[in-house]
Amino acid sequence: MSWNDSCSVTMRRDCLEEVSVKQLWVALFALLVVVGYSISQAASGCTQTHCVHLPLLHTEGTRQATPPITFRWAVNGSTPLARSEAMAAVANNKLYIFGGYTDGTTIPKTRDAVSYDPATNRWTTLPQMPRPMTHSGIAVDGDTIYLAGGVVGSSGDSEPDKIPAIDEVWRFNVESGTWAKMPSLPEPRGAGELALIGTYLHFLGGTGEDRYVSVGDHWRLNLNGGQTWERMPNLPLPLNHISKAVFNGKIYIIGGQEGHNETLVTSPTVQIWDSVTGTWSVGAPMSHGRSHATGATLVIDGKIYLFGGQEFHRTSLATIIAYDPQTDSWAEAGNIPIARHSGVAGLIGNNVIYTTGSTNRQVFIGELVRP
Repeated sequence: MSWNDSCSVTMRRDCLEEVSVKQLWVALFALLVVVGYSISQAASGCTQTHCVHLPLLHTEGTRQATPPITFRWAVNGSTPLARSEAMAAVANNKLYIFGGYTDGTTIPKTRDAVSYDPATNRWTTLPQMPRPMTHSGIAVDGDTIYLAGGVVGSSGDSEPDKIPAIDEVWRFNVESGTWAKMPSLPEPRGAGELALIGTYLHFLGGTGEDRYVSVGDHWRLNLNGGQTWERMPNLPLPLNHISKAVFNGKIYIIGGQEGHNETLVTSPTVQIWDSVTGTWSVGAPMSHGRSHATGATLVIDGKIYLFGGQEFHRTSLATIIAYDPQTDSWAEAGNIPIARHSGVAGLIGNNVIYTTGSTNRQVFIGELVRP
C-alpha cells in the first residue's frame, strides 16, 4: 500500500478510557480490514489536545522471517554521566553521546558530550553542546554529526526552564571538535527524527510546542548548498518518539507514540519512505506498540533492530526485535541485560554497545552471534 497524499483517521482518547491498549490495537486493525478505510491527508495531524491516531492498514502478507542475529552480553563499566533520552551516533568507530536528561526533573540541564572508543575502552569529554538538549533528531555523514530540533533547557540558569521544541539545527565535526549552526527547521520541533539519504537530510515527525500533539511534517535540506528546508509528503501517521533506520535508499519510521507521558499510546506501525519514488508505504506492524527506542535502533546485516524501549508510560522493555525489509517480517532477537527505555546503542565492529537509558550509567557490550 503506497500513497503520496494520505493520513490517518483519528478518534478521541477520552472515548476509549475503558478499553485496554492491547484490545484497542486488535479492534482497530480488525475494523480497518473490514471497513477498508480510505486515508486522506486532509488532516495531517490531530487538532485536539488528547487524541489517538488509528494505525495504518497493512494489506500485504508477510513472508517467513529469516533468523536474526542474537547477542552475547557482558557488562563493561559505566559512562561518565547517568542520563536518559540522549542522542547518539557512531562516527570513525567511536560512539558519540550528546545531552539528555540527567535527573528526575525531566529538564535538560547538561551540555555534556562524550565519545567512547571501544579499541581503548576510554571515554573522552568533548566540547560542550551549544545548549542543554534532548529529543533532537540525529544523523551522521562521515566525520560530521547533525542534530535537529529538540527539547532544551534555557542556558545559564541555575534552575533552567524547559523549552518543549526548538527549530535549531547544528553540526558537530568529530575531527576538529567544533560546532556550527545550520539552516533552521521551518518550525520548532522536538522528539522527531533526522535521516540522511544521499546529500539530503530529512526531518520527520515529532511534536511542536504542544508535546501532547504529534505532527507529521516531513522536510528535507540539501547539504550541497541548500539554505532552506523544503516540504516533502507528510508522514501518513503523525507520531513522536519514533525509531528511524535508513536502508537501501529508504527511511523506515518504526513505532513511536501519540500523546505524551500519562496520555501516551504507543504504535506498532512501520512507515517507509522511498526516496526514489517519493512515496510512502507501510510494512508489517510489530506485535505491540513501542516507543523510546529512538537512540537504540540499528541496521545490522540488512535487518533493523530495536533494543528496549517502552510500551506503556513509566515501563521499560528488555526485548530486542528485528525487522527484515526483504521479507517484511519481525522476529525476536533476545534481550538486553536489563529492561531500559531511552537508551542509546551503536554498532562498532562485531559488537553492539548499549548504554544509558532510564537515567543509568552501565555499559553493555553485545557480541553479535550470527545464526
